[in-house]
Amino acid sequence: GLGPRTPEEVGAVAAALGIEAMPEREGFAPRRTLAPGVLSSSEWPPDEPMCMHHEVSYAAEVPSTLLFACLRAPDEGGATALADGQAVLRALPADLVEPFAREGWQLTRSYREVGVAWTEAFGTEDPAEVAAYCAREAVEHSWLPDGALRTRQRRAAVLTHPGTGRPVWFNQVAFLNERTL
Repeated sequence: GLGPRTPEEVGAVAAALGIEAMPEREGFAPRRTLAPGVLSSSEWPPDEPMCMHHEVSYAAEVPSTLLFACLRAPDEGGATALADGQAVLRALPADLVEPFAREGWQLTRSYREVGVAWTEAFGTEDPAEVAAYCAREAVEHSWLPDGALRTRQRRAAVLTHPGTGRPVWFNQVAFLNERTL
């Protein structure tokens, strides 16, 4: 019921709520910056489903709050599915969850065939800046002979919710894997 009509108004709502924007790094699907701290939804083929995932769960620091706004409703489709990570965790079989809770999940990416180019994902054309970012964020990286970037990082798959103290399923295992890509 807040009624924002422009990206700038969405940014003002976020600021009024005390939400600080995080820079987009390591993004998978292209997005556009609409206003400072306000990004478009992921550009994704309309005939391809987007599996349930947790926004930026591949990063060392994850957002505590996401703000969604629909400024122009599509003529058809356009639904953004949301799920309760605590409920998802309760619904998963314990023998599936246990190794993820213990070991986390590993993401290995080659920035060349699927998703955005490394220059877009890291917001720079300087390999030294990418190396510095990777060192800060516990991301292993290597440059392939064809100039592509390969990264690998291990992240927790189950986190503790900061408000409830309960465990929550928080990862992109269902989305970023060879079967769904």
